[in-house]
Amino acid sequence: MRRTSRILVVALAGAVLLAAAFAVGVAAGPGKPHPTTTAIIDLQKVVANLEERRQMEADFRTRAERLDSQAQDKKKVIDDLQRDLKDLAVEGTASFKQKQDELTKKLIEYQVWHQIESQKLAGDRNIQSEKLYKDIVDAAGQLAKENGYDLILVKQVNLNLPTGQAAQPNITLPIRSVVWAANDLDVTDQLIQMMNNQYKNMVGNTAPAPAPAPK
Repeated sequence: MRRTSRILVVALAGAVLLAAAFAVGVAAGPGKPHPTTTAIIDLQKVVANLEERRQMEADFRTRAERLDSQAQDKKKVIDDLQRDLKDLAVEGTASFKQKQDELTKKLIEYQVWHQIESQKLAGDRNIQSEKLYKDIVDAAGQLAKENGYDLILVKQVNLNLPTGQAAQPNITLPIRSVVWAANDLDVTDQLIQMMNNQYKNMVGNTAPAPAPAPK
């Protein structure tokens, strides 16, 4: 989960900057250059504090636990068949071959099922991560337009680099886009609050209506 968040943060760093600059640049239109109004955000803090991300992780954690529970049930059936096969002892008999065929079928079914479900879970996670990425980029652009920012810069992101060593396959390097900035330029909390409010409103509008009280 942490690795997924780090990858998302790295991918977002450039996109947030471009989206915010584009949103204000389009509104300003061509003409004489004007003084650039800049803001900064702590992107890792944004990702870590979004209700949308927390709910997404909770949903996928539930799905992963459900998948693991189903896998354990299927493995128990296979284990029982393996014990039955040992109890038969005599190879080559009709009952032994029947049980062996049944075990082979269950093993193949389990492997195919588990591979498909695991890929489906990973694919859905990628889709949701891309949606979160788009939501943050859109929100940064909206915040820039509403407050007249020409640029929203990212304080720092973590860059994962391969080391070629088995003991430590990757090393994380902090990359600072902004060496120093005044505190009043930091709009991280405003972006988090805006996105969380939007998410709560969306969830509230899509929640099913309560069932009528029994008469």
